[in-house]
Amino acid sequence: MHLQFRQGALDYSAYGYVYLTRISSVRVHQAETAVLLHELTIPDVVELSFSPRGTYLSTWERHVKLGDGNQHKNLRIFAVSTGKELISFSQKALDAWDVQYTISESHAIRLVGSEIQVFNPAEWENGIVDRLKVEGATAIMLSPGLNPSVAVFIPERKGQPASVRIHALLNLSAPPTCRKTFFKAEKSQIKWNNLGTQVLVLTQTDVDSTNKSYYGQSGLYLLSAAGNFDIRIDLDKEGPIHDFAWSPNSKEFGVVYGCKVV
Repeated sequence: MHLQFRQGALDYSAYGYVYLTRISSVRVHQAETAVLLHELTIPDVVELSFSPRGTYLSTWERHVKLGDGNQHKNLRIFAVSTGKELISFSQKALDAWDVQYTISESHAIRLVGSEIQVFNPAEWENGIVDRLKVEGATAIMLSPGLNPSVAVFIPERKGQPASVRIHALLNLSAPPTCRKTFFKAEKSQIKWNNLGTQVLVLTQTDVDSTNKSYYGQSGLYLLSAAGNFDIRIDLDKEGPIHDFAWSPNSKEFGVVYGCKVV
């Protein structure tokens, strides 16, 4: 396969499609043969993403105010096989812009305000099929694995501690299977292991109230989706946590932390 382009972005799906972006369109090719399948006339696309099985393609354009007063639906989802636009949403922020899918693509979720909205991608036209309001929620992360869960982060607010709640996706209305509260947490990063059984949560503040660090304060927590344990990860050096990652076997994880003293 040989594709040439002067400007844009190139990426592959997990199941053999490739997209090529240009200033005025998105071109979807069959990866092995480079055959052009579809050209989507969408100007000024900033981000694109395939669903886990390559069935759907999401695009995000910068949100603008429309002159007719309607909402600019700048997040669009297309069927890769046909190029048909299936659904669109208004999504102002680039951060966490895309919907999140289960590995089988049986469900997709997005956070709108403080509401988790659930969709059936095979029937996008039916709209929201389930929802859960979590007051104050600012971030969610859907787990991989055969029994998907949703981790929800609620930052500190008005003297109340921050918290992470874990809900079973297929039983959202039930009480959370796990809940952990902590202070000094204005924002978070959430990473599931590949099995979807345990989750690491990095909490952060922009300012260190003890004035020990220029980078603010951070903490790392390990939680079980089943709710049978949750612990804070104690590290042997003070300083910020720069990054963390699970191993592919879901049994170990690595942490990069600390600051160099000059």
